[in-house]
Amino acid sequence: MTLDASQRAVLDVPDDASAIVLGVAGAGKTTTVVELVAERIARPGWSGGDVLVLAGSRAAATRLRDRLAARVDVVTPGPLARTAASFAYALLGEQALALGVDRPQLLSGAEQDGMLADLLEGHVDLGSGPEWPEHLGPGVREQQGFRTELRDVLARASEQGLDRAALEALAREHDRPEWAAAGAMQHELDQVLALAHRDGVGAVDAASLLARAAEIVAAGERRLRLLVVDDAQELTEGATRLVAALHATGTAVIAFGDPDTATDMFRGADPSIVGSLGARLGFTRRIDLAIDHRHGAALRTAIGDLSARIGTALGGTHRAAEPAGGEGSIAVHRVDGAVEQARRIARILRRRHLVDGVPWGEMAVVTRSGRLAAELERSLADLEVPTLREGGGSAVRGSSVADDLVAMLAIVTGVEPIGSEHARRILSSPLVGLDAVGLRRLRRAVRHRAIAEERLPGSGDELLAEALADDAALDGVGGPEARIARAVGSRLRYAAELAGSDDPDTAVELLWRLWDGAGVADAWREAALGGGSDAAWAHRRLDSVVALLDHAARHAERHADVRADEFVRSWRSAALELDSLAGRQVAASVRIGTPSQLVSVELDTVVVAGVQEGAWPNLRPRGSLLGAQLLGAHAIGGVTTVTDVADDELRMLVHAVSRARSVVHVVAIETEEERPARWLAVLPDAPPEVDARGRTLRELVGTLRRLLVDDQASSAIRADAAAALARLADEGVPGADPAQWAGLADATTDAPLVDEGEPMRVSPSALEGFESCAVDWAVSRLAPTGSATPQAIGTIVHAAVEHTDAADPVALLAAVEARWAELAFRSPWESARERAIVEQIVVAIADYVRTERDLGWRIDVGDHERRFELAIGDVVLSGSIDWIERRGDEVRIVDLKTGRAKPSGPAIAEHAQLRAYQLAADRGAIATVAPETTSAGARLLYPRDPKPIGDQAALGAEELAEFEARVVDVAARMAAATFTAVPLEHCLNEFAHGQCEIHVRRQVTE
Repeated sequence: MTLDASQRAVLDVPDDASAIVLGVAGAGKTTTVVELVAERIARPGWSGGDVLVLAGSRAAATRLRDRLAARVDVVTPGPLARTAASFAYALLGEQALALGVDRPQLLSGAEQDGMLADLLEGHVDLGSGPEWPEHLGPGVREQQGFRTELRDVLARASEQGLDRAALEALAREHDRPEWAAAGAMQHELDQVLALAHRDGVGAVDAASLLARAAEIVAAGERRLRLLVVDDAQELTEGATRLVAALHATGTAVIAFGDPDTATDMFRGADPSIVGSLGARLGFTRRIDLAIDHRHGAALRTAIGDLSARIGTALGGTHRAAEPAGGEGSIAVHRVDGAVEQARRIARILRRRHLVDGVPWGEMAVVTRSGRLAAELERSLADLEVPTLREGGGSAVRGSSVADDLVAMLAIVTGVEPIGSEHARRILSSPLVGLDAVGLRRLRRAVRHRAIAEERLPGSGDELLAEALADDAALDGVGGPEARIARAVGSRLRYAAELAGSDDPDTAVELLWRLWDGAGVADAWREAALGGGSDAAWAHRRLDSVVALLDHAARHAERHADVRADEFVRSWRSAALELDSLAGRQVAASVRIGTPSQLVSVELDTVVVAGVQEGAWPNLRPRGSLLGAQLLGAHAIGGVTTVTDVADDELRMLVHAVSRARSVVHVVAIETEEERPARWLAVLPDAPPEVDARGRTLRELVGTLRRLLVDDQASSAIRADAAAALARLADEGVPGADPAQWAGLADATTDAPLVDEGEPMRVSPSALEGFESCAVDWAVSRLAPTGSATPQAIGTIVHAAVEHTDAADPVALLAAVEARWAELAFRSPWESARERAIVEQIVVAIADYVRTERDLGWRIDVGDHERRFELAIGDVVLSGSIDWIERRGDEVRIVDLKTGRAKPSGPAIAEHAQLRAYQLAADRGAIATVAPETTSAGARLLYPRDPKPIGDQAALGAEELAEFEARVVDVAARMAAATFTAVPLEHCLNEFAHGQCEIHVRRQVTE
């Protein structure tokens, strides 16, 4: 490894001397760290245990550890690179071992948040606790955002060594009573932590961890000969105190940093620490690295122009570094909104990958906030850019698959009984795969079984829960949906047995059994590797499962005596993102993250997104509710100003830009409401886009397919499109192979719907639907969709009319309410709305019945829902009549409609369903209608309509014969193998609302 003169000067520092090394991003600080450690360990009298490197983040420590392991060819007693927290926890573990007790439990942020939530809730319930200011009432303190700020205050206090009394003093001095309340909370939390471990060592949070480690170091002998600090600009006050304690024992300290690229200020990092460390520890040696080895002149100039606007933070002289040479570019893109921002970024990355040959893993998108990073991750995945979100928790929290697995675990561990909501959620989960149609079929099947057993069935979802809990509930129920439900129920019951045994499985073991038993792993893996639009969701689902299992395994390691049911409660109560250490493949993905998540990362191309005023820079005061950052500043005798906040924001931008070796694109939204950050004025604008079309494989396939069928395109263009599609098909690109095109595959069968010689059954309600559009009728029959709730409401109202006195609205409504729980509504307000409508319907029905009785008409309960079958040659006209009204020898057929749309008068006169009822009555197919009776016609009753009655006159013999021939003709066409659409009159009519539109759109079918 060839080092420049300034880097060699660092290696020439005497063994017992300390130094501060400042260098711009790309000056080779980390490279110098690696060579310094290797050179020291190789010296006579030195060993691997004499040197330790502190890195700025866990990811940076991992990368540095790998580089050191490859560079140093000696065995070391432990990792050469750690974070300050990792080193501190190791010291506490050594102390625990020496005392013969268990090492203290290290609390995660989510666990500490849960403890604070319990304490704050207990204060409200008991009317006790610290005295908070009036504006921080119980409603504020129960919010997760309040606990986040409280944790920040406690962390700052711990870093500064502030106990309860010191916090109360600062509170009085600066009129911040919330600091005194936070001190009382810290005291109470310390008591809880002291009792959290049976052996007396207790539990420790991340903030107090460093303070306790510094005390251990100060009380002992020298542990190291050399401590190297990489990215020292990320040091917090707590980490600095640990470094100072090590130096006080005789350890030499060489700290590398760049105050201009600090990113962790919101977590307590202080950029000025790296410049003041020498004065604080008592040495004066300082070395500035002279050459920027990463950037060419264009990037070096841009970074220098941005850095010049930042306060020096006791540095500044290192900014004079010269670029080593090479090419590079930076450009600002102004877009007109969030959607165009994602599309522009996708085009930049894809062009860089496809045209310039840059691997996906050599590119990154940097955002100011994790929220924007998550939004861009989803948008870029939809645009077929492979992405990988930096940071741990995003793959776990909020994932439906992970939450579904935990819901199953809650059932098998007895945390929650299996209820209707659980049953519906589990069966419709991606882990099981029943769609809405399958769930409806299963509900119908189990309800029919309950009715056959003469049991009063509950709601469909309650019956599903019963089926999952007891396999016998599915006896006699056939079909693929029932087989799936049996398998799921068996898997849940087996896991419950393992969870309740004398040697119960752990949470991670039970989760693995539930996941493995689902049998979807291979299919999801194949989808993830196959590319296309399905790959994104498959990746996300698999990532969430891996992250969940990893989290459960770590939870079991840290809480060895915790049962699986307690893991469920811990998961449910955690309000913060859950970190994940699961290994991830980064080589084939574009990284997306915030500046602090990309510390020590170097890439070819970086896109910096969302750089507009109010977003980046975000000049709102940090910790404004409880003043965490002000507390840290006041504790050391300073203040935090708006200028300090602006400098911090610009440092993050400089850090983001400096991650790139070659190309930087800065993207900002410019509209009437938003404008790019003022900093961007010193950067060059990108040239206008010549070709703004997307270049996803999906878009390319669609474009080529359109060209192939374009009558206006030349034969040469169409031939080129066909050749390109063939190449894409050979590569397995979805949609390129004509075999995958809708309408081109051979028909699976050309047989008619009804076999020859078999009777064709026709229902009266289907006649007009078929005549309106045969395609819509066929699709509705073969693949029914839509909500079943309106039909279910109609069924319940019809049953109420049949089994009660239809003239009594109270009795009708009571009968409806008795079965209302069987209906599945998406929300309580929807149920209330439909309940109010049904109340109007039953009142209207009762009014109608009383009026007709006064006119002499009799409505017999025995005539309700009269089923009939009328054979007309090979056709069977079958249906059911709601009721028949009689007056003397007159008979009138009534059909009750609970829907909204009432036909017009002329349409009722020709209404096919009513005509079918009259035909059945005339031909003697209705047993309760005697031949000698006189027909009074038929009637539609629409209780929702202000004029609910629509009458159809009695049909004569000639009209009945014509309609009979019409039924035979329609039945013959229903039994056929092909069906004709009527696009202009029905399929493409915006008022028709059929299921046939997609089947007649030229863009889809041709």
